[in-house]
Amino acid sequence: MSPKKSSKEDYSSYTSKELFDYFREALFENEIDFAETCINELIRRVNNNEVQSEDEKIRYLKAMGLFKEMINDEDGARQYFLRVLSLKPDDEESINHIKRLSGLES
Repeated sequence: MSPKKSSKEDYSSYTSKELFDYFREALFENEIDFAETCINELIRRVNNNEVQSEDEKIRYLKAMGLFKEMINDEDGARQYFLRVLSLKPDDEESINHIKRLSGLES
């Protein structure tokens, strides 16, 4: 994997896999700003149909949902899990997150 770029640099040269790896690593290292930069670029790619695999789209949408939960943006998190369900209506993980975020489960 190539070295991380600063937040001011262009991320278009990274593959989606590299960005996702950096996202996870940044979360582990509690580098929230860098994690947010990576996941925002992945979601931009999903929104622009630059990600072809439905499994990848679901992975990135779930990751953004989890990231939003982590930074206490419950409404944002719920929206990303709902997007997952629009692609895969039986996704138990997303259903459980939405239930918990809606106060239906503890």
